[in-house]
Amino acid sequence: MLVRSSCCCVALSLLLTAQAWKVVKVEEFGAKADNKTLSSDQINEAIRNVSLQGGGTVLASAPGSYLVARVEMMSNVKLVIGPQSVLHGSGVASHWKQRNWVFPKGCEKTSNPSGGPRGGVFWASNQHNFTITGGGTVDGAGSIFNSDSKRSNLLVFVGCSDVLVEDLFLQNSSAWNLNPMFSNDLVFRRLHMSEGGGHGHNTDGFDPWGCRNAQFLDSHYAAG
Repeated sequence: MLVRSSCCCVALSLLLTAQAWKVVKVEEFGAKADNKTLSSDQINEAIRNVSLQGGGTVLASAPGSYLVARVEMMSNVKLVIGPQSVLHGSGVASHWKQRNWVFPKGCEKTSNPSGGPRGGVFWASNQHNFTITGGGTVDGAGSIFNSDSKRSNLLVFVGCSDVLVEDLFLQNSSAWNLNPMFSNDLVFRRLHMSEGGGHGHNTDGFDPWGCRNAQFLDSHYAAG
């Protein structure tokens, strides 16, 4: 009886965990893969909703392109960009809103740059245990913003941990591609990074700042 009771408790625990791990489509929050509807707010709402409920998977997997500005990753979320899907950075400067930088004490001061950083599709600040994957494409609209003084690195994570970014095509960044800062336990693997727009100006592949245990594996880079 004691063993049976213990097994029941374990089974109940697994059931509750499975129920808590949500799977949602960004279309449920109003996103559209039509390359004309700005969908970053809706994608961010899907990510926020799942994170606040304990974690889960957010699917941006419809065939076509989701027009986006900044997409903000949050803890315990797996974002899946489908192989027929593109997150395409908006070419409209006003779509890119200001973001706040908070660096660790003793490293840098808190910085609030004026204006929105353009082309920085992925951002996370002090978030943990998240994944971006799926075989899809991320386009940073670099050919539009490459000469802009407010152009951004494509992916910036600050103060994050336990992060996996894998199986993606990253193209047309307006500046560096991968720029994790003051973060730890990061894996970037099976990524294909290319110029896309052919501008090739300061589009470094992997620039970790003050990170611990940051791995860059099995990837292809051909850019500026």
